[in-house]
Amino acid sequence: MRILVRCDSSELIGSGHLIRCRSLARALKERGSEIIFLTREHIGNHISQIEKEFRTLKMKFLENRIYKKNINDYKNWLLCSEEEDAQETFELIKENNICDFDLLIIDHYALSIIWQDRINYLLNKNNNKKIKFLVIDDICNRQFYADILINQNFYGSNSRNPYEYLIHKPTLELIGPDYCILDKEYSTQKSNRKRIFYKNILIYFGGS
Repeated sequence: MRILVRCDSSELIGSGHLIRCRSLARALKERGSEIIFLTREHIGNHISQIEKEFRTLKMKFLENRIYKKNINDYKNWLLCSEEEDAQETFELIKENNICDFDLLIIDHYALSIIWQDRINYLLNKNNNKKIKFLVIDDICNRQFYADILINQNFYGSNSRNPYEYLIHKPTLELIGPDYCILDKEYSTQKSNRKRIFYKNILIYFGGS
């Protein structure tokens, strides 16, 4: 099974999207899948963390385009339009002769149904290919297609489905902490409930 992963990292975006995709990619690789990352060379990226383990196709560094210093302005994370990003993604897929992939994983707050429609059109036009999408999300702020959706946030048993009006086709929805994407050293760790006093505390401020 060939799986493509579209995610980014930068001084504004941080490293979280790339790292959790790496965790998922490791698990999928163990099960025999071929994983290929497509990621843009933003300033302050963490691409080197991925290249050590997976084939990585780099999208060009967008010189002369500047980040707005508002971390919640997700559209600005691309530094281009969704259509432009989809076009470049398609060209990279075509140039590397990997159009015969089975699944496209998206973990990017700036990519929506606009990007998906464009990439679908380009691949259908050239290869008559219907794309299966796995979307990783946790902010519920845009419309998208998803054959599989992963959101590891806790919403509570009485909460309304946050994606009720966002997803445009039937989806396998994996919502809640039970679906948290973790590396083995965390997911297999058993908590020591007997321990009361902690001598060392690690505080992690993220990859921004």
